[in-house]
This record gives sequence, C-alpha cells and structure tokens, in this order.
Amino acid sequence: MTNITYKAAKWLTIKPRIRASYDDDVDHNTPDLHELYAQMPWDYPYYEDGTLINPRELRSGYTWYGRDLTNSFYDSQWNYSKTKTLTTEGGFDFEIRFNDNFTFSSTYSVRFSYKKDFNYEDPRSVAGSAVKGEMEETWTKSLSRFSNQMLRYNKTFGKLNVIALSYSI
Repeated sequence: MTNITYKAAKWLTIKPRIRASYDDDVDHNTPDLHELYAQMPWDYPYYEDGTLINPRELRSGYTWYGRDLTNSFYDSQWNYSKTKTLTTEGGFDFEIRFNDNFTFSSTYSVRFSYKKDFNYEDPRSVAGSAVKGEMEETWTKSLSRFSNQMLRYNKTFGKLNVIALSYSI
C-alpha cells in the first residue's frame, strides 16, 4: 500500500494511492448460524464417546429435540466453503490553493475486485442429503469508480467563521 502526500509547489499538493490485497479463506468447520439458533440448548451435539450425533440416525436411548433434526456440527464435518478475493485500488488526489481562504480539491479512485467462491455440501450431511450432494463455484468481478471535485472557501471575520463549499461527484 502506498499513501504519499507530495507538495509539488507552494500552491499544489498531490496524493497518489495504490493498494492491493489478496485473501484466501478456507472455511471448513463453521456451522450455519441459522441452524445453530434452531437447535435446542439441551441438544448436546456429541455422544459420550465424542462422536458427533446425526439426529436422523440416533443411537438407542438418545432423543433430539431440535425441530429441524439438524446438528450443525455434524454437517460441518462434511461441508466446506472456500473463498479467494483479489482487490486492487488506485487513486489520485490533488489540491490547488489559490490563496489562504480559497482551495480546489479533486479526488479520483478506481477499485477492481475479483472473487471466487466454492461451496460443497456432502450427501452425508443433512443439508446435502435432500439434493444428494451439491457443489457450486462462482466468480464475481467488479469495477467501481469514484470522483469528487470541491471548491472550498474558509474565512474568519472576528468571531464569525464563514465556510462555503461547492462540490461535484
């Protein structure tokens, strides 16, 4: 990332910016929040031996009270998602100072983002059993631009401070 302020002249300030980021997020074991709320607090997700409970195939002597017969922790051992995101952003600002009270500033920036999502629901999970498993991959590209120009007048007359702005986006 660069964020530089360059005073090119007494009356001119230039501010170029460049930023890039890459995120590779693998989410293997995060249960769905909605499903966690649907579970009853007394539905313990594990048997005494530490194995996860599948509420649709309970061992003898166990009862599952949750309305959806879903154990989010059981499903999360099979299902996972993966997201990769590349974002680049660049900008160029400048300010012209005509005098102590009157300035013009301009801002321009461009942002590009590329995102790839992969989701897998295993047929052994409750979520994937209804559709016999599911795999989905999506790509998203986005480009956004922003520009802003502003004239600013700032003057103090005794105890009175006058600020006037005119801008265009």
